[in-house]
Amino acid sequence: MRTFFKYSNILALLGIIAGFIIYFLAEKKKELTLYTNSFISLVDKNSLSGSGIKVSFDSVPVTNLYKVNFSLINTGDVAVTKSDLIDKIKIKFDPKATLLKYEIKSYPITIKIEDENSKNEIEINPDLLNPSDRIDFITYYTLNKEGCLPQTDSRIIDGKIIIKNLVNEIETDRKFKIINTPVGETLFWYMVIWNIAIFIMITWAIFRDKENPKWAKITGYIIFGGGNVLTMIYIYGKEFL
Repeated sequence: MRTFFKYSNILALLGIIAGFIIYFLAEKKKELTLYTNSFISLVDKNSLSGSGIKVSFDSVPVTNLYKVNFSLINTGDVAVTKSDLIDKIKIKFDPKATLLKYEIKSYPITIKIEDENSKNEIEINPDLLNPSDRIDFITYYTLNKEGCLPQTDSRIIDGKIIIKNLVNEIETDRKFKIINTPVGETLFWYMVIWNIAIFIMITWAIFRDKENPKWAKITGYIIFGGGNVLTMIYIYGKEFL
């Protein structure tokens, strides 16, 4: 056991060094994600066919009426400002759709948003989106065919905008995230190999010990070795499962 605790100082120092390596070498991610949260058909022309019923929305005749809730979230690690946007953020519906109404709410509410809309498009220009900041949209549009989800082809400098459809989808939040870069992958396998090495050292140190009784060695092995194995399972599972 004394041998193990002697080497533990070295392991603690390596842990501090590894933490600095991860902090300074990990690439910062500039990313926005457009999430479609819900898509509801409020009026279906097929169900009204032959009934003689006519529907209008704010005095505008509609055939099919759709309500779509979606969000724009900063899912990156750095803030996105106006200067990062290339010609604003344009959220588009089907070219033949007619946008009837939309509402915008931001979290936090201090985000200042310039917004405009055309027949089938919403343009926004937020002043600042820090990591995890979000803008929620509630939209109503009509289209003389099956509805479609909002899209965007806007770009940000040195980053990207991702489109995700959460309608009828359950997403599992991965608490442990490895940065998808060569450096990130190297650090991941370094952590796995390092934990395996520590487990081997724990096994060697405990069973080589001649001073403590057998029950003490088994208890120590379960506490130290078991915790180490669970750490490896957690890291591997959160990254790949």
